[in-house]
Amino acid sequence: MGSVDRPVKNASGRYDNVDFRKAAGYQHPPIKCSYNRRDVLLFLQANAIGCQKDELHFLYEPHPEFAAFPTFPINLAFKQTDQDVFDFIARTVTGSVPGCPPFDAQRSVDGERGIAILRPIPVSSDGLDLEVRNKVVAVYDKGERRAVQRQWAF
Repeated sequence: MGSVDRPVKNASGRYDNVDFRKAAGYQHPPIKCSYNRRDVLLFLQANAIGCQKDELHFLYEPHPEFAAFPTFPINLAFKQTDQDVFDFIARTVTGSVPGCPPFDAQRSVDGERGIAILRPIPVSSDGLDLEVRNKVVAVYDKGERRAVQRQWAF
């Protein structure tokens, strides 16, 4: 990369020669994922999710209506197909994005997440060919910081 191509910040911390609009719409390569009933239960415990009396089907696997908690798919981009522990920080690195300077995932803050549930989530991925897709919706220059809006589809 020549010196002309390097991102240059001005006195306010904003980039002078970076067009963040180029990042909008960028689609990362899909990520294969899989999970089982144990993963569904571990997600509840790891996130200290509590339930009301009418929601016990999320916590008790022998329940006749046992179901995955609606936010469970959020972790699949990190878990991928692994059945063992993994390096979370390494999995937060999504690769370079056109129009964006290099990004340090260890110095980032996950500011907000939203979820749209289109149908019930299976309690296991057995027999399913699943992947997670990650698309950059927008990037905002915030001076010394930047905000990246992403859309994840399961």
